Order: sequence, then structure tokens, then C-alpha cells
Amino acid sequence: MKKGLLFLMMGLMALAFTVKAYAAPVNGESARLLGMASNVYTTEDLDSIFLYPNKVLEYSNIANIRGLASFGNEWGGLIMKDDAIGAMGVYTNEPFANLADNNAANRVDLMWANSFSGTSVGVGLNYSNTSDNGANTDRDIAIKLGVGLPTDMFSQLNIHAGYEMGSQTVNNTSTPNSPSIITAGALAQKDLDANNNLRMFVDFGTDSNLGWNKNDSYTNIQLGLAGNRKVNDGKGLVSTGLIIGYTNQTGTADNFNLNWNGGVESKVADWLTARTGISKLIYNGQNNNLATFNFAMGASINWQNFTLDLNVNPASFENTITNIQPGNGIFYGNDANNTNNNLGAILTVSEADLTYKF
Repeated sequence: MKKGLLFLMMGLMALAFTVKAYAAPVNGESARLLGMASNVYTTEDLDSIFLYPNKVLEYSNIANIRGLASFGNEWGGLIMKDDAIGAMGVYTNEPFANLADNNAANRVDLMWANSFSGTSVGVGLNYSNTSDNGANTDRDIAIKLGVGLPTDMFSQLNIHAGYEMGSQTVNNTSTPNSPSIITAGALAQKDLDANNNLRMFVDFGTDSNLGWNKNDSYTNIQLGLAGNRKVNDGKGLVSTGLIIGYTNQTGTADNFNLNWNGGVESKVADWLTARTGISKLIYNGQNNNLATFNFAMGASINWQNFTLDLNVNPASFENTITNIQPGNGIFYGNDANNTNNNLGAILTVSEADLTYKF
């Protein structure tokens, strides 16, 4: 066992990984998904539990640490399953932007799910409380419901709904017009055969009293279609999706946009999975950021029950190829003083997730 762990550490050193402090992603942006330029609508992933709490039944008996070695941005949780009471999960220190002032905060996620006559039902609770001196506080509380329905038409059909509300106290006085968010959506998957599936999804969210302004609202609707294909006897995956978005905010014109993403991952060795992907904003009705294009890279390192998912900064890899410098061996980069954001190393990891299955 010690030899295996030693080999794993040596493998990381040989790739010259540098983990840099980045803000941890929130809900639906695991290191795996980021490495494929994908999302929980297009690609099945552990992060679907944050949108559909009933899915903790599918991802039970794991310990999960996010933002590994990102210098204070770590968060994570544990999901356990019991045949009698179902699956229970808790995530703590999860970073998100609170409703009070859109500032960074940490919250606790509690999840429970069980199956009843083929129908999975899950409930999620989120809570956050930040305070500067006791007189000024920002609180967020949310409840989420997820249901997985048996159906002859689809291989799986999941529905979710949620409500979140923020409250604020300034000098021990409650601020009026508390903001709130109502969310709802559905995801249907049709397995065409053992290697191919189609996913259809719709998601809806409406915010009220944005910025504590009475009757100020924001509505966001997303509708999409995705396809996934297993290749190389299930060792690889090709995933692609198209999402149409609609937004409406008080005082601004309605807007439509069209986004496309495509990603691949493949098991290149028993201990290593590589992935890459691209996403492109094809159309924006307001003609803003029309050239938005994202190229992504990532990898997974597997050892026994451990999986380390890494999202790689492509610029570091491109810089290494473009600017080969003396002293850049396979074990380290020629940037001992960190004067160039460690771009002398072969790869810079922007996000890492460590999962242990038991």
C-alpha cells in the first residue's frame, strides 16, 4: 500500500503539477466537468446532486474534497447510504455568492434521499450566516426538492424545485424587501443503446427584489439537448450539448443566447484518464461577448478507491510548449521564486477534487 501511494506521488511529481489558488467552483462545476468544458445538464456527474438531491442515492458512500490545496478555498463533504433510512449527505464550507450583497460566503449543504416503489425522492437544505461584528449579518437559507420518476418513455426522468431567501441585519435592524429565488427544472435521458444516450433538459429561475429593490426581478430560462457516446469499450466518453437561454431583468431588454459545448475523456492507462473540451457562445442577442470561447483540459488519477480529478489551466501547457526554457525538467519548473505564476512547470492545476469510494 505504501509503495502504491509512493508511486502515485511520484507520478504527480513527474507531471510537474502546480496547484494554484483559484476560487472553488459552485454547484455543477466539478474539476471533471471543468476539464471537459461541460456541465451537469450535458454530462452525468457527481455535481448533479446539488441540483437534484434525489441523486445522492446514485453517488452514495463517498468522501469528497474540493479545491484541494487551494490555500483556504477547500470545501467538501460525505455521503453515506443505509438500506433502512436512505442516503444522507453533508457538504460544508461550500463557497457561493450570497443574496444579500453578492459577496463571497460559505454555506452548509444537507441532503437526504430514499426510494419509494421505484420513485426516488430527495431533499436538500442550504444555510449560510456571515457577520462582521454581530450587529451586521447576512443569512441565506434554501430548500430543494428532487424527484426521480419511473417512466417507459425515458430511461430516467428527474425533476427539481427550490426556494432560497436572503435576510440582512444592519446595526441590528432588518433590511426590508428581502431577495429570494425560485427554481425549477427537469432532465430526461433516453438510452438509445448500451453506448449512446440523449438528454433533454429545461431549467427555470426567477429572482425577486434584487439588491433589496422592491419589485426588481430577474428571470432565466434554459432549454437544451445533449448527446453522449461511450467509446473504446466504455473507457472513453464523447459528450456534446446545445443550450438556448432566455433572460429578462427589470429595466432591461429581453435577451436570447445560444451556447454549444463538446468534450471528450478517455482512460489512457489503468491509473490515468485524460480529458479536454471546448465551449462556444454562438449567439447573443445583445451582441456582448459574442467571441466567448473556452478551451479546457483535465485529467483523473486513480489509485485503489481514490480518484483525483484535475482541471488544468491550458495557458500553462501552451506556455511550456511555446517557451521552452533550460532547466525545465520533468520534475520541476524553472521558476523557483514563482515570478511567473509557476508557468515554468508543465501544467498548472486550477481546481482539484479528491474522491474516496467506500
